[in-house]
Amino acid sequence: MESDGYRYAVGNWESLWPCEPYMKHRFVLDRASRTVVAAEDRRLKRWTPMTKADRKYVEQIILETCGWVLDDPSELGLMLTTEVPAWAMAEWPWPREQDRFTAQGFVGE
Repeated sequence: MESDGYRYAVGNWESLWPCEPYMKHRFVLDRASRTVVAAEDRRLKRWTPMTKADRKYVEQIILETCGWVLDDPSELGLMLTTEVPAWAMAEWPWPREQDRFTAQGFVGE
């Protein structure tokens, strides 16, 4: 991993949660710190930042089920890069939009 010179792996995944309408996710893995440093959901034809709790959950799933992807990101179709993509650095909408479950206190951040 360290010898290839690429710190980040970026990719899209199909929905991790059963949902309607169907949802996709995109994320940035920091291979050095073994963390998901940015993640978004695609809902209602637009990308929205994940909550901190959801981002940590995605990180947990990745590390527990396919932690090897940090060493071989191409195995899951992830792209390697030396910089965090622009979408991951964009400002969040403010006030922060919450999904209805978070707003009702079903999911903590």
